Amino acid sequence: MVKEKKIDLKKTKDLFINLKWLLITMKGFSGFIVAIIFLGAISALLGIYRALVTKWLVDSATAADISRMNNYLILLGSILLFDIVVRAIHTILLEKGEIKISNSIQNNLYAIIIKTKWMQFLKYHSGDYLTRMTSDVGEITDVIISTIPSIITLSILVFGSFISIFYIDPKLAIVIITVIPLAALFIRFFSKRLKKLYIESQRVESKYRSFINESIQNMLVVKTFCLEKVNFSKAKTMQQEKVRLVAARTKLTVVSTSLVTISSWMGFFLVFLWGSVKIAEGTTTFGTLMALIQLIGNIQGPLITVASSIPMIVYALASVERLREIEGLEREFEAEFSLDMTSAGIKYNQVDFYYNKDNHVLKNIEVDIKPGETVALIGSSGEGKTTFIHLLMSLLNPVNGDIVILDGEKEYVVSKNSRGFISYVPQGNNIFSGSIADNLRLGKEDATEEELMMATKAASAWDFIQESENGMNTHIGERGVGLSEGQTQRIAIARALLHKAPILILDEATSALDSKTEVDVLRTIQSLEQSPTCIIITHRLSALKICDRILKIDKGYLYEISYSDAINFENG
Repeated sequence: MVKEKKIDLKKTKDLFINLKWLLITMKGFSGFIVAIIFLGAISALLGIYRALVTKWLVDSATAADISRMNNYLILLGSILLFDIVVRAIHTILLEKGEIKISNSIQNNLYAIIIKTKWMQFLKYHSGDYLTRMTSDVGEITDVIISTIPSIITLSILVFGSFISIFYIDPKLAIVIITVIPLAALFIRFFSKRLKKLYIESQRVESKYRSFINESIQNMLVVKTFCLEKVNFSKAKTMQQEKVRLVAARTKLTVVSTSLVTISSWMGFFLVFLWGSVKIAEGTTTFGTLMALIQLIGNIQGPLITVASSIPMIVYALASVERLREIEGLEREFEAEFSLDMTSAGIKYNQVDFYYNKDNHVLKNIEVDIKPGETVALIGSSGEGKTTFIHLLMSLLNPVNGDIVILDGEKEYVVSKNSRGFISYVPQGNNIFSGSIADNLRLGKEDATEEELMMATKAASAWDFIQESENGMNTHIGERGVGLSEGQTQRIAIARALLHKAPILILDEATSALDSKTEVDVLRTIQSLEQSPTCIIITHRLSALKICDRILKIDKGYLYEISYSDAINFENG
């Protein structure tokens, strides 16, 4: 029992936190939201006034009062035209506000994602991030810009209509007000189940998007291993699960909405019954009955709308919860850093790192790399070479010790800020779709044509680019389609050289180049006017030969070895 109370308290606390998150987000767009509510309120009041004008119009027609009837006709027409104008402005504001709010939430979320610690970032799949940034943001945006303002304006319509009914017949108004609370009970009953189904369906949607995304990105593997049927079957299974969850959500939504609709129709039935009896008794007019029918419609319609809106609010609160999970990820450490560094040394001070305590990847790493040195890093697969680099990039943080970048006698602890002084060419294909020039300018946005040429010549990429039909403007497909693996590596190296950082890291970045081209590229880098401090992860003996030092990682420890020892290791 105590455990259940704690769970309920936690759920209540989470509910209030989610509501607070929504209100804070709404506050940033209060102008839009207030304008939308104001216009909606005007439209609601016009609806109430229209019902009363209809009563007066019918009553004057029944009494053959032509003059008053004409006046009411003009007034009714004016109300209708004014309402059309108000609704048009309302729609324009809705559309504009929806885009602005959606963009704002997505921008904030994206800013959080790109500032998240690397290991924290890896907790979620790319498909999950996409689902949260699109589907979940869409649910929240709809509630902020549409659902909540609609509920407020519809509440004004319901309250105003009830007052008008009370004005016409107090007893009927009291009877109707006893029926309305039934709707709230139905909504309360179904909301928890709806939230659970929504979160589950979003989880399945994220899984499906992730699967499709990976299948498309790795289509070569799918085809070469003849996985077309297997992957299609997996996709179909996930789609069936999506259908099941959507059907369950829809069923629950329909049942809850239907029950609310029944309770609202009870009020409509009461008005018809009351009107029929009163007209038979001769104690009311047809105009009064028409006015009551419109007024009860003003109550019935909003109740049905609110009933269908409650699931949207439940989904939005669940989406807020999902976005808050991303917001709760740890941010990267920022530190002061030199803005005009042109050369840099690197120092690891007794650095330990592990992903779990039972498996130390790096142990007591102690190394001092001088400015301008070219250092090779070798070791068996899985020994921690890329981890060594990721620590330097501050993508990972040491468990013990620290890593500093040296600028003369000044020392700066590595952080996200220090990445601006590191050019990194990682393993694998990391080319974006677009032109060759577009990819190169990721290293330096304002690079001139001459700078592009110099960088591509240094990376031995200039010749094949010149031979391309459109030169620098040659279009590259997704994941470098249209280029060989060696060509994509040379473009990636040229991009890194354009960055002109004092530290250059090549993580198996020359593996697709022949030995001669690899050595030519490395010698060109070493001969640059401001030669960067270079760390190369490679297994090529030809590359190791021109390095100033060779470091080897073995069983978590770092050793400096000779070229002859490296030969024995690589041949061993």
